[in-house]
Amino acid sequence: MQSRPRLFHILLLIAAVAAPVMYLLALARYGSALLYLAIPRLVVTYVALGVGAAASTYLLLSVQRPLFRLAAGVALAATLGSILYAELIWRPDMERAIAEVERRLFSEKQTGILVAASGDAPEDVEVARAIERAIKGVFEQSGIGDELEVRPSQPINTESQARTVGEELGASVVVWSSARTVGTRTDSEIHITVLGASNREMVLDPLPLLVAGFTQDTLTVARPRTADGKMSSEVVSAVVVPVVTGFGFLAVDQPLLAGTQFQAATEYARLSTEAQAQIQNYLGAALVLHGRYDLAAAPFEESNKIQPNAGAWMGLGAVAAAGHLWDEAERCYSQAIALDPYSPGAYCGLGYVYATRRDIHNAYLAYQQSIALDPDYGVPYAFMGMLYELRADVTSAQQAYQQAAALVRFDRGMHSAIARRSEEIRQNPPTPVPTATPKPLPTASPIPTSALHTVEQGDNLKAIADTYGVSISEIVEINDLENPDELYIGQILLIPPPADD
Repeated sequence: MQSRPRLFHILLLIAAVAAPVMYLLALARYGSALLYLAIPRLVVTYVALGVGAAASTYLLLSVQRPLFRLAAGVALAATLGSILYAELIWRPDMERAIAEVERRLFSEKQTGILVAASGDAPEDVEVARAIERAIKGVFEQSGIGDELEVRPSQPINTESQARTVGEELGASVVVWSSARTVGTRTDSEIHITVLGASNREMVLDPLPLLVAGFTQDTLTVARPRTADGKMSSEVVSAVVVPVVTGFGFLAVDQPLLAGTQFQAATEYARLSTEAQAQIQNYLGAALVLHGRYDLAAAPFEESNKIQPNAGAWMGLGAVAAAGHLWDEAERCYSQAIALDPYSPGAYCGLGYVYATRRDIHNAYLAYQQSIALDPDYGVPYAFMGMLYELRADVTSAQQAYQQAAALVRFDRGMHSAIARRSEEIRQNPPTPVPTATPKPLPTASPIPTSALHTVEQGDNLKAIADTYGVSISEIVEINDLENPDELYIGQILLIPPPADD
């Protein structure tokens, strides 16, 4: 008669111990993804856990044998502990969901970084959480965790969506993912979109504005597969986290630490040539902002060696400008335009070179070309404000600065610097500087264009006008040409939309 209770108690004890052990093993294997199983499977899981808890409680209260009661007590504690552990790993997901719903603006005192999953699948969320934790860990170890806020975001799948969400919430950097299907194979990519991460203590100086021209872009890195076909997480720790934290360090005036992070990212062997070139440009930018112009040229040259690109030439232009080598700076920015005629940052650099020569007219045209290419880009408006200062036109300068500040509100450092400068010239108006062109300048505004044309050997206005189906007078007017017969090779002309458009 005694064997039946003993066998029954043994079976209960097995159930009591097995339930929390299996649950903890599943949590260790799948993490919070376990909590997003289909409802029937979740019901089975928690019914089994409940049966185990009930068995533990029964043995603890009903059996007199000390060994059984001890084992039952341990099993019950393990069950309760496993539930608490599940709540702890689930809590960040709930915080993420709340953050997505609230869509709170980042504080003006902090640099904001958004990390978005590519979808709602548990695996996608887990990758985003891992990136978020790693970024926070680097900032906390560096003692700057209070100056930067890393926050989850709603799923993001395109660069335009990343920029829209980032601008709405005041984020400086947005990390997001996308999937690309080729045949039966699906490849994953992680993207880092930089909206602006200027030093929050910066003064309005041309150099940081020039650097913004080739760092405010999107870096894309592929997630390779391991031998068993699963997505590797190596690229997250080797590239994504160093690049994101590098821009974070730039925002808190730590360009040397930023350069260290970018240098670490360049050592990842499986980067695409485009990504290698971009990260070299980031490294050069950090050295420029650190004031090491003697070292900054090397990364830009390496970037061009990997793959000729406009960003590297803009970086070399910034290095030349920092050394007041204006002819070399002009050559570099012209090379950037030749490689990418639609780069607004390159026209800003060229305009700045003209402005240093007091050639306000051509500087104005270069800035207008930049605005025409991207009316939502704030940097050319800031340069335009500096240009108006040369003529002591405080009203127009303030208007340009106000436009710039509104467009770079997510870049806390640049926004503050522009706002301060606008107030400074109101209190202490600048005196006019002699310039090469006394012609008054119109207020900065986007110009409607359909194309840009680079003047080549043998070009004349009639041939150019015929090519684009517009009139000579329209080209003269939109480019404000003083002498239509004096074109030069390499000159950039704005082409207005044809009349029937």
